[in-house]
Amino acid sequence: MGTIFKLPIVQSDDLAKDLRWLKQDRGVERIGTVVGMQAEELAQFRRAQRTAVLFGNEAQGLGQRWLELCDRRVTIPMQLGTDSLNVHVAAAVVLYELMR
Repeated sequence: MGTIFKLPIVQSDDLAKDLRWLKQDRGVERIGTVVGMQAEELAQFRRAQRTAVLFGNEAQGLGQRWLELCDRRVTIPMQLGTDSLNVHVAAAVVLYELMR
């Protein structure tokens, strides 16, 4: 609950434009979270000082349009045959790991 005062949250009217702006004008590395797809494993992933993380929905994940705007991809390794995590759980795991 206390992080509400420390974690900047922004609602975008044009996400593609804002993601390009973050990279070009602010030097933010954009990370897409995916299931597999030739991504870096979360445990070995080292984030840049300024990082934005994109999460997709549980059914389709991030669409190709958004993945093309990402600089890197990261995944939570899972055993074969295991269904993907709920996006809320995946976000908690990824954000915890990136903040360590």
